[in-house]
Amino acid sequence: MAHATSLQVSLDHKVLTAKLGTKVLWKSPADGLPPTTSFGPGPLLPRFQLAGRVVYLSSCSSQNAMVCFTDGFDKWTGRLLFRVYGLPVAVGQGELLLNEVTHMAGMSFLSVEGTRVNLRTGKSVPVRFQIPPRKGCGNLNLSVAQIARTRFDSTFAYAGQEDRCGTFVARFNWHGPDSQKPVIMTDPLKSK
Repeated sequence: MAHATSLQVSLDHKVLTAKLGTKVLWKSPADGLPPTTSFGPGPLLPRFQLAGRVVYLSSCSSQNAMVCFTDGFDKWTGRLLFRVYGLPVAVGQGELLLNEVTHMAGMSFLSVEGTRVNLRTGKSVPVRFQIPPRKGCGNLNLSVAQIARTRFDSTFAYAGQEDRCGTFVARFNWHGPDSQKPVIMTDPLKSK
């Protein structure tokens, strides 16, 4: 579907609106509160964004137990394509990756976990990439400082870890299978 005017998406007064020029195509209420960067690993993507044929919007509940979710709408019709628990951390190759962690107690230090959403179909699948210990380096060091060490780009998840031998990064292709063996990089600067 080709359009001479580009689609504009805005969020005002808790309403997500899609316009084509001056014509309003659709509106949807923005339930919940804006997410903060204190939820889950690494920096988050913007609260709402156009990605492929989808406009996604992330929100968190205002209940006692903070639960965050992301809704994906068809950019032309506003039809809800998916609702997935978690916040977006990466987009690429027609997919969106969301973390599933909404509080510190849910953090896993031995794996990278989340949900991968196909932006064409709206179908989602859980992903879990296991961080292996390095041979001869003992157990992985489990600390809260590990949370900020996980980073994402359009292809890879970079999970920073530490063991008796020092720091390292386990790189996973987040589009790939859960059973993949990560690339281990001993120089954290190579993961940027």
